[in-house]
Amino acid sequence: MGDTADVLVIGAGVFGLWTALECARAGMRVICVDRDKPGAGASGGVVGALTPHMPVRWRPMKQFQLDALLSLQDATDQLTEQTGLPTGYIRSGRLSPLADQRARGRAEEHVVDAQARWKGMAKFEVMDQPPAVVGSFLPAENCPCGLVKDTLSGRIMPRLYIEALASAVEHTAELRLSWEAQHIDGASGMVAFLQGTIEAGTVVVAAGWRSPVLSGTRKGKGIKGQAALLRAQTPPEMPVVQMPHLYIVPQPGGLVAVGSTHEAEWETAEPDGGVEDVIARARQLCPALENAPVVERWAGIRPKPPGREPTIGPVPGAERLYLASGGYKIGLGIGHLVGRALAADLAGVSAEHLLPADFAPQPG
Repeated sequence: MGDTADVLVIGAGVFGLWTALECARAGMRVICVDRDKPGAGASGGVVGALTPHMPVRWRPMKQFQLDALLSLQDATDQLTEQTGLPTGYIRSGRLSPLADQRARGRAEEHVVDAQARWKGMAKFEVMDQPPAVVGSFLPAENCPCGLVKDTLSGRIMPRLYIEALASAVEHTAELRLSWEAQHIDGASGMVAFLQGTIEAGTVVVAAGWRSPVLSGTRKGKGIKGQAALLRAQTPPEMPVVQMPHLYIVPQPGGLVAVGSTHEAEWETAEPDGGVEDVIARARQLCPALENAPVVERWAGIRPKPPGREPTIGPVPGAERLYLASGGYKIGLGIGHLVGRALAADLAGVSAEHLLPADFAPQPG
């Protein structure tokens, strides 16, 4: 006879861990499993940039992301209080150099959009030159058309965050590693593993880019991203720096993360020549990184949703099966609200932040 649980979560990335934690906090018996270790996929990367979509063409997903970024400080503070472990989170803001005058014109229009959508909870402004706080890290000559500054963005150290989350789950639920699902029956809630079976009231598949295949909804789609950690000191209040396809993110311990690529076609999940281009572009934009030694090169496969929205909610035709995937570039920032919303749904109680209807999985 196998084990039983109210909720079985497959995958110990940011969506899976938050779902397990919030379900356990709601009083459910939870087992969270992973074929490897916590954060073994995209959640365990190095970049950790938490940046919002532009405040234009507003839709429920953007409101959900706004609510998540505004509430992340409280969520990470609670994690640290519970576990004693840091997450590296700071609402640092973001600087985005503008490529040309056309980009500046669009950014100036977005100022009004941000005022309407962010409602004074964060600022979005166009500047002629970088603020003094960044010193020589981002020289004015590299921002000839000015830059955008926002105060909503932040940064987090993904591995510290995952470590704190996993510790919190271990205190409130059961975390089993090296457990790989062999078969999932979404009608009965029975999941087979090499070690045995687990029968759950609800099975939540949160296994990154492999989730659609495991849940039988759609063909899996993974986008390869590559990044690197450099050894360099930055000003204490250095914001995230973002350009198209480039993030420069100060991290604890005298590190700077640079990333990332967007590779829809890939042969290996390991770092390759693409990461060298990322490093070169980061050094060109921020000369202070020119001689910074590379501490680590990283590559991972991120879960790209079929459309523009994450795929979160009950799977049609499978009574006991839920899917939580497709965070892509925003998963670290919205994971806590995803977990809370799913836990509220499974507990049959109302949630302050509802999952947008567009998140719902579609039939395979």
